[in-house]
Amino acid sequence: MQTRQAIVFGMLRHRPGVLFHGQVNFELRPDCVYYTWRMETDDGEWLCTVSRPVSLRLIPEDQNAFDFSLNHAVDGLRRYRINQEHLFKVTRWEWIEA
Repeated sequence: MQTRQAIVFGMLRHRPGVLFHGQVNFELRPDCVYYTWRMETDDGEWLCTVSRPVSLRLIPEDQNAFDFSLNHAVDGLRRYRINQEHLFKVTRWEWIEA
């Protein structure tokens, strides 16, 4: 089983000046890339945990499945809402090299 990890950084939209970070874990499965993110403030306050599959049928053949899934995860984080309010302004993300 192939896995990768990335880290994401940004600011909370609903709490100006509060920074967040989180780890995104990816697992290549026979039918999808499954990812889970856990976000928290820089002082350790838990914000959310989300898991989602990205079907391999959605990933273009000329693209790396993990890179496509990381972009999917970042886009999902940007769109993540509670009570119609977007929470996260993502400023940076990168792979964690094993």
